[in-house]
Amino acid sequence: MHESGRETPWQVSDAPSEYIEGIVKGIVGIEIPIARLVGKWKVSQNRSVPDRMGVAAGLQAAGDMESRQVAQLVQERGNGDETPNLRR
Repeated sequence: MHESGRETPWQVSDAPSEYIEGIVKGIVGIEIPIARLVGKWKVSQNRSVPDRMGVAAGLQAAGDMESRQVAQLVQERGNGDETPNLRR
């Protein structure tokens, strides 16, 4: 999904077959009943200001609405404030 808009999006088939075979061996299915969900905003608050601005610039350059919204969150939440402000 995240790479689908790129000129040549990455696909699993791009990885070497030995890598895929090794990864597949490590996949284990489990079932866990969910009693509660707790969310955490993670938009580069732990990064330096230049890193956060680079992330925001890269997202802005992607051009789609979702990327621009996340870029705005990175800029707004850089101080560690975890209160979301999503506008749709």
